[in-house]
Amino acid sequence: MTDNCASLYQQLIAHEELINFKLEFSPEQPGFEDAGFFSNVDNATKSAELIVFQKMFFKLFLEAHKFFESCVLGDETVADYEWNVYLMTIGYLVTTAEHKMIINLHEDSVLKIISEKQNPAQFLNRELLIIGRLLTCTRNSINKSSSLWIWYRKLSILIENSKSLDRQDLLNNIITTVENSANLHICNYYCWTSLRWFFDNSFGSKEKYAIYQMTVDFCFAHPNDCSSWSALSYIICQIGSKLDYNVQNYMSIYQNYVNNNIIERDSKHSLDNTTDFTIDIPVFINKITRYIDSLSIKDWPVFLCLSRVASGVVDGSTPAYLKLWSQQVIEFEEEHGVIEFRNRNPIVPSGIESNLMLSNSIMHCGWKKRLIESMP
Repeated sequence: MTDNCASLYQQLIAHEELINFKLEFSPEQPGFEDAGFFSNVDNATKSAELIVFQKMFFKLFLEAHKFFESCVLGDETVADYEWNVYLMTIGYLVTTAEHKMIINLHEDSVLKIISEKQNPAQFLNRELLIIGRLLTCTRNSINKSSSLWIWYRKLSILIENSKSLDRQDLLNNIITTVENSANLHICNYYCWTSLRWFFDNSFGSKEKYAIYQMTVDFCFAHPNDCSSWSALSYIICQIGSKLDYNVQNYMSIYQNYVNNNIIERDSKHSLDNTTDFTIDIPVFINKITRYIDSLSIKDWPVFLCLSRVASGVVDGSTPAYLKLWSQQVIEFEEEHGVIEFRNRNPIVPSGIESNLMLSNSIMHCGWKKRLIESMP
């Protein structure tokens, strides 16, 4: 009753050795009228793509919904019920995003299956693979699903505590999933919120630095991505603030799994998230100010990140970059007029929108002016 969902499952777990895997959706193509899927592997780049054609997409939709209504909500019986429920939820997640009941049913089926297996390692690793590939697919509704990202966090707890995957491999999987997902869709809020969660719950400084470095590299390549820059400022400021709500959330999930005999209690787990992870903040500030000036950045997320990070540095003196920027703003306004703001955003005066160079300069200096005025 879940033949198409089973086919999708097999396609999603194929090429387990490839981290870079893109799940795509496409209308029917000439020459592929009878194909439900098309898979292409590039050995040179160690990547693969899986295309789900529209006809198969509709088959998955109908099959998953029919099974759910007849066997889950109804009284129709089926052999190997839990496994078929699990397959059904995968088809459902791909075709009907952000369905809370299905997400919960999917988690329940995973927990029941691993409780029945003497060695659930392979199953959990494949589940991690599948969810990671769903979160890096080309459909916004799946890629940005808050429920799916929350399940990805929970799954990492199961993986970590079952020791079914080496900790470094798990971290690499998480970093790659976040980076690929974020590259597909700008300002992926739940993606970057999850990265904060993983950062707070990666207890070693080596793991934290790997997350930090990926975030820095991504941000500097995407100056307009507000979610990633917000995550970067959080990571840096977390060194001093040590907010613990993500750790509390981890421990709540962990305790629930322990209480339900899903995982065994580990005496190493605690709410203490202290670590020797540090960042040279003056060096970072120098790096970001050079970045702003060298590329004439005109996107507020970069300046907001700088503002948040710099606000934690108090030595009583005015930083050199603020002195320089203040002089630049004065000179710019003397030549081009006072920069106006609307809702605290710099605006390009009417009539000069077509002058791209001047418009960009107004935005660039405007954000500098706002930053200067906001600093204590």
